[in-house]
Amino acid sequence: MINFIFSPLKALYSRKLYREVSRASVGRGFFYLSYLALLYMVGVTAFLLVSVKPSADNFIGWLEHSLPEMTFTREGVVTNVKQPFSLVYPPLGTLLVIDTTKEMPDTEELRKSFFFITKTKLYVSQNNQRRIVDVIPQGEKALSQWKDFTLTGPFTRTIYKILFPFFFVIIIVFAFLGFFIWKLVAALFYSLLALAINLFGKQKLSYPGLLNISFFALTPITLLQWLQLSFLKFPFRLNFLWALLITTLFLSYAILGTQSQEESA
Repeated sequence: MINFIFSPLKALYSRKLYREVSRASVGRGFFYLSYLALLYMVGVTAFLLVSVKPSADNFIGWLEHSLPEMTFTREGVVTNVKQPFSLVYPPLGTLLVIDTTKEMPDTEELRKSFFFITKTKLYVSQNNQRRIVDVIPQGEKALSQWKDFTLTGPFTRTIYKILFPFFFVIIIVFAFLGFFIWKLVAALFYSLLALAINLFGKQKLSYPGLLNISFFALTPITLLQWLQLSFLKFPFRLNFLWALLITTLFLSYAILGTQSQEESA
């Protein structure tokens, strides 16, 4: 069990490990891929808890005390705040402008904030594109069923407490599944290269063995990708060509290394 836990490190250098996996069932390769996906999920979880959640908590704490009370009625938005009102969050700039005296803000006003609320509409600006959303019900049926509601700062914290755990679980589950599928497709691709490399060996390995080697040979490029995303500023971008080069070198090292009779650790 200890050997398996440290297998990502051994996959960086140990020919003995590659000889073992070349003779094992393909289930070992899938189990190893699941282990890598689990490590990735743990890393994403740590990032969310250490970096994202504190920032989100600070933002919600600020929003709770800064967002003015707004009531959404059949006639439109009602607020007692002095207008035009700008909600400015220093790290991001102007998030929201409220001006219920206007029906249509001009282009310059829309450019200065992410959201602009008028009496009856919400303007959303993103990537130089704008979207308009009606904030009052449309149609007689909707009007008859409409109930006024008030948006306040404390209410945003309540919504945050409900939604954050839900999105947290969704993100880490998708992190696991996304990583697993991504690397599975990569392993299947590299197993075709492994078949070609295998032609140069004295002893021909079976395809399940080559697929197993492909799973483990993805470790170096995966480690570099993790480091690039997490900590380091690489002098070059780890694109597909780099991944192809590095993984092919390790495939050659692993497959041709299995031909050696020396049990190097």
